[in-house]
Amino acid sequence: MRQLCSKILKALISALPITLIVYLISLLPWLDFFPVELISFTVGAVLLVLGIGLFNLVADDRQIINFM
Repeated sequence: MRQLCSKILKALISALPITLIVYLISLLPWLDFFPVELISFTVGAVLLVLGIGLFNLVADDRQIINFM
């Protein structure tokens, strides 16, 4: 469980800057994002972080098995 949290934290650190850039762009007055679009983007970002974290967890476990 600790490894999974570590992998998700690393995925969050890698995806957070792009997510923040999109949110900052959405605050600009000449761009009009609907709330549904921002909610969809947020859900997608969360799923992306979880997916990357799980992928890295499994990939690291497979790499350790292959070296043995």
